[in-house]
Amino acid sequence: MLTHSLQTIVGRSLLLTPLALAGPALAQTVLQPESPTQLEEMLVTARKSATAALPINVAADSVERSQIEAMNVINAEDALRYVSNVQIRKRYIGDANGAPASRGTSAPQAARSQVLMDGIPISNLLGSGFLYAPKWGLLAPDEIESIDVMYGPFSALYSGNTLGTGIFVTTHMPEKFEMSLGALDAYQNFRGYETDLSLNNRRYDASIGSRAGNVSWAIYANHLEAEGNPANFLTVPVSTGTLVTGTTPVDAIAASGAIREIDAGGIDRYLFGTSSTFDDTTDVVKGKVKWDIDEDTRLFATLAYQEASSQLLNHQSYLRDANGNQIIRGRVQIGDRVFNLNNLSILQLNVTASRNLLAGATLQKRFDNRWLIEASASGFDVLDGDVRTATMANAPNGQVNETDDQGWRNGALRAIYTPDAVHWLGKTLVLGTDYGRYWNQNSAYQSPNWRAGMRGTLAERNRGETRQTALFGENTWGLGSAVDVTLGLRYEDWQARDGLRTLGALSIDYPERSEQKWSPKATLTWRTTPELTVQTRAARAYRFPTVTELFQSRTTGGYLVQSDPNLKPEDATTFDVSLTRRFDLAGGRAKASVAVFSEDVKDAIFNQYNVFQQATFNTSIGRVLTRGLELNLATFGMFAQRVDLDANLVYQQSEIRDNPNNPATVGNDFPRIPNWRGKLLATWRPLELLSASIGLAYEGKQYNLIDNSDDRSGGYGYMSEYFLVDLKASYQLTGNIEASLGIDNVTDELVYYYHPYPRRTYSASLRWRMR
Repeated sequence: MLTHSLQTIVGRSLLLTPLALAGPALAQTVLQPESPTQLEEMLVTARKSATAALPINVAADSVERSQIEAMNVINAEDALRYVSNVQIRKRYIGDANGAPASRGTSAPQAARSQVLMDGIPISNLLGSGFLYAPKWGLLAPDEIESIDVMYGPFSALYSGNTLGTGIFVTTHMPEKFEMSLGALDAYQNFRGYETDLSLNNRRYDASIGSRAGNVSWAIYANHLEAEGNPANFLTVPVSTGTLVTGTTPVDAIAASGAIREIDAGGIDRYLFGTSSTFDDTTDVVKGKVKWDIDEDTRLFATLAYQEASSQLLNHQSYLRDANGNQIIRGRVQIGDRVFNLNNLSILQLNVTASRNLLAGATLQKRFDNRWLIEASASGFDVLDGDVRTATMANAPNGQVNETDDQGWRNGALRAIYTPDAVHWLGKTLVLGTDYGRYWNQNSAYQSPNWRAGMRGTLAERNRGETRQTALFGENTWGLGSAVDVTLGLRYEDWQARDGLRTLGALSIDYPERSEQKWSPKATLTWRTTPELTVQTRAARAYRFPTVTELFQSRTTGGYLVQSDPNLKPEDATTFDVSLTRRFDLAGGRAKASVAVFSEDVKDAIFNQYNVFQQATFNTSIGRVLTRGLELNLATFGMFAQRVDLDANLVYQQSEIRDNPNNPATVGNDFPRIPNWRGKLLATWRPLELLSASIGLAYEGKQYNLIDNSDDRSGGYGYMSEYFLVDLKASYQLTGNIEASLGIDNVTDELVYYYHPYPRRTYSASLRWRMR
C-alpha cells in the first residue's frame, strides 16, 4: 500500500526523476544534511541508502516499495519485472542464472550489468554468461526498499560493467522493533511437446530487527524449495545417426515418441524427451547493522551466508519400445537410423551444491558540513562447491568439478565536497578510487562414483585472476539556476594474471596482461520550466574481459566455447537525450519522458563461431551499434489516491556493423535484442485494506543466432515473441496479517527464451508483520 509519506515525497519530487538537482553522491548521503538545500535534495531522492554514491542524477527508472508489493515477487529479481527496457532471463522460480538484458546488452552478456546491494557488489564478474548472473539470492524480497536503474556508463564512479545497466538496490533498516513471518506456495502445470508436469514451489522467510539508541539491526532468513520446469528438451541431429544395415548393433527400437522437426539453426533433428525438472533448495541467513557512532560518523555492515543445491536426476524420454517401455540409454533405432544415447551430453545427470559467504562494510565521516568521506570494503567467497555429473544415465562413473578457490574483493574510497556558497568548484565534487579483484580456480576429476563425489584422475584444471584499480573524479556546476553541467573522468588500470589451463598431461601458463584506459563522462541538465527538463548525456567506457572469458573454456548449449587469453576490452561510446514533463493527472502527480539513445560498441565480446578456425570462441565482434527510443509514463495517487500506473514502451535496433571473424553477419541484428519492449503495471486500491494490480509485458521478435537464421515458427531453441499478463490481489486480514493471491502468465503462453519459460503459475502468500 502506498504510504502517505511516499505520496507526499512523490508529489514533490515527481517520481524520482533522473534529474535530481544535486550531484550523484550528495543526493544519496545517509548522514543528515545541515543546509535546507541538502534537505530538499534528499527529499527528491527519497532514499535512506547505506552508501553516499548512487548516481541518481543519471538514473533512468526506479522501483518503489509500493510497486514491489503490487507484483508477484517470489525472488528478488522479480522486482525488476516492469522496469523500462530491462529483462531478466528467468527460466523457473529460483533460477540462479537470471542474467539481466537491457538496451544493446543481451542476457548472455551478464558482465555488462553491475548490481549493488547497499553499495556492496553482488554481480558475479568472474564471467559473462548465464552461469555468472548476479547473486540475486542474497537479497530477501521483503527487505527491498527501492531499486534505481542507470542505463549506460554515465557515472565516473562506476566501471564499464555498467555499460548495460547499473542496478542499485537500497534495503530497509528498522527505526523501531519489527518482526515478519511469511509463507508462499506457487504451482504451475508445465506442458511442452509431450511433457505434462505439475510443479510446486515453496518459500518461507522470517525477519526481525530493531533500533536501540544509535544502533539499528536486522536479521533475515529465507528458505526456498523450487521445483523448476525443465530447461532443455532432448534432441539429436538426424544426420548424426548411423544408417541401419543388417550388421548395425541395436539395443532397442523406438516404436513411438520421436518428434522430427527443424531446429532454430535449420538442422533436421529428432526431439525425443526433456531434461529433468530442477529440484533446487536455497537457504540464506543475513544480518545488517547500522551504527551512528556520532552525529557525523556512521558504520553500516552486512554479513550473508547462503547454501544452495540443485539436482537434475529425472530426465524424461518420449521414446517407447513396442511394449511401451521407456528408452533412455543405449543404441536406439529411430526410423532408419541408430543413435547412441550414451554419447549425448544432454542426458547427463548432475548434482550441484555450494556454500557462499558475503561480507561488506561502509564507514562514513562528515567534516565541516562540506566534506563527506566514505570508505567501503566487501568480499564474496565460495566456501566450497562442486558439480557432480554422470557420464551417462544410470551409470556410476562420471566427473566431479570442484571449486577450489573462487570469489572477489571490492573496495572504494570517496570524498564528496559540497560548498556552502557559490564556488568555482561548483555544486558538488566527488573524488575517489576503487578496486576489484576476481579470481577462480576449479578442477575437474574423473570419478568412479559421481554421486558420492569420489575423485579419480585429474581431467582439467582452470585458474586465473583479474584486478582493476581506478581513480575517478566528477564535478557538477550550476550555470545559473536552470542549468547544471556534470563532467567526470575515470582512469582504470586492469591486469590479468595467474592464468593456467591443464588438460591431462598438457599444461598452459598464460602470460600476464595489463591495460590502462581513460573514460570521460558528461551530463547537461536544463530545467526549462519547473515542470519541463531536458537532459543530454555522453560517455566513453571500457568493459574488460573476465577471468573465465580469458582462461576457462566451457560447454554451453551443447557446444564447447573456447576461452581467449588475448581478448580486447569492449570499447563503448554512448549518448542519450531525454525530455521529462511533470504534470497533474486525475488528481495525482505524473511524470512522462521520452529518451533517444545510441550505444556504439567496438570489440563487443560474445561467443560466436569462427568460420576460419571452425570452432566457437569467446571473441570480439568488430562493432555493434544500437539506437532506440524509450517512452515512459508514471503516475501516483490518481482518483483520490486509489490508482497508480507505470507504463513504458521501447523501440530499438541493434545491428552488427563489423565482424572480421564472421563477415557474413555484418548487417544482422545482434542476438537477443528485440526491436520492441513494452510493460505496464497498474494498481487499484478500491478499499483501504484491498489492492489489486495487473501487469503486462511484451517482447518483440529477436534472434538467438548471430547469423539470424532462426527465423522460423518457434519451439525449443527459438526466441519467442510474447505478451504476458500477470495479476495480483492483496487483502489486509488484520492489522498484522496480509494475504495475497497471484497469477503469472494468466493466458498460459508457452514462451521460449531458447529454454522454455514457466507456464501459468498460481501463487498464494500469507504474511504476519509487526511494525
